Formats: sequence, structure tokens, C-alpha cells
Amino acid sequence: MEALRIRMVADPEFAPKGWWDGGKKILRREGVPGLIKGINPMIMKQVPYTVTKNVSFDVITKAFYSLLRAQSMPITATAKFTIPLISAAIASVLSSITSQPGDMILSVINAQEGDQRP
Repeated sequence: MEALRIRMVADPEFAPKGWWDGGKKILRREGVPGLIKGINPMIMKQVPYTVTKNVSFDVITKAFYSLLRAQSMPITATAKFTIPLISAAIASVLSSITSQPGDMILSVINAQEGDQRP
């Protein structure tokens, strides 16, 4: 389905009536392999993204709380809100960086031949 989504974003005229129309068009032209050809790159993109996001969030959050405890500062309601918020923002940036190569591979594989870069 990722192949269909990428094609619809890259070329809105590919499936003007939506997902169902686009899916039927890919099945007619390329068969089932056309719909699932991006599964390996999708996994190569999603696994690093998810691991980086979860692990970095956990590590950053623990580091902030450890810093507060080491300085004998109270953990207030504001800190309980702010620390996860900042940790999530940092984790999001890090996970975006780690998933970008997989995202490029996915886009290149799912692009139509005329749209591919050399």
C-alpha cells in the first residue's frame, strides 16, 4: 500500500478517484508484487525510526530526571510535563534523521520509471 500512497502523492492524476482506483490500476499493471514491492524498504525505514524514537526518548527522559535528582531539585508538575515534551521533540528529530535513508530508498523504488532520479 505504500507504493500506492507514494504514487498518489507524486502524481495526483495516477488515481484521481482515490485509493480503490489506484489499487486496481496497480494490480492491473503490475499485479500483487506492485502493491508490496516497497515492503522491505518500508521495514528498513520503520525499524530504525521506531527504535531510535523509543530508545532516545527513554534515555533522554531518564537523563533529565537524573539531573534534577542529582541537583536535589523537586520534580514538580511542570517538570513532569516539560521533560517528556522536550524528550519527545529531541527523539523525533533523531528518529527522522535515522529513517531518512530508508525513506529515500522507499521513494525511489515506488516512483514510476519516468520519475526516478538517475
